[in-house]
Amino acid sequence: MKEVVWCLTYIKEMTLRENCKEVYKLWRDRNSVARINLDAKALLNQKNYILKAQRLTAVEINEIRENIRLEIGEATEDYTNEVNGDRTDANEIEYQKRDKENENTDCGKAEINKHPSAEVEQHAVKNKLKEDLQIMWHKVRLLQIYEREKLPKLKTNSKLTKLQEEINGVIEELLEEDEMNITDINKLIYAAATIMTQILNESSERYKK
Repeated sequence: MKEVVWCLTYIKEMTLRENCKEVYKLWRDRNSVARINLDAKALLNQKNYILKAQRLTAVEINEIRENIRLEIGEATEDYTNEVNGDRTDANEIEYQKRDKENENTDCGKAEINKHPSAEVEQHAVKNKLKEDLQIMWHKVRLLQIYEREKLPKLKTNSKLTKLQEEINGVIEELLEEDEMNITDINKLIYAAATIMTQILNESSERYKK
């Protein structure tokens, strides 16, 4: 009973509406071998029975809701704040970068001629980042929310800002390539935050050595 109410509450918290198909998909993902003959309509009827018959107390339902809000917050809040909270600083860095590029146009052209493979190398780095994110996304899909590792809050600096831009570009590509529901997007964001943490930690370890 609690599992049905958990799935219903999770979808409501994520989408602000009750979507029976999404509730059933989430329930089936979490219970792949349980009650194989149960379809979305039957699950809806079970949900209605649980709520109308008050099979769970208001305290139990509120506890489920609070736990879900905490889990959702841990998975996405830090990453969202890092991406959106420092947008002004990121824009300022971009403006400074453009001014510097304009001042050094001739030097820039000469440098490009000396290093014709720079663009190819940048493309290879982006492809590697996309591949790593897809692998991590697949791993996250196999985890329950409570199995996810809590990620540390990242310190804002130029490296983080640059990495966020690269990650966001890869995420946009994946969103265009695949049709995703809210659960897929949540898992993709967590996977992106995990990749960012790993890359920055590896960079920090190399710096210490």
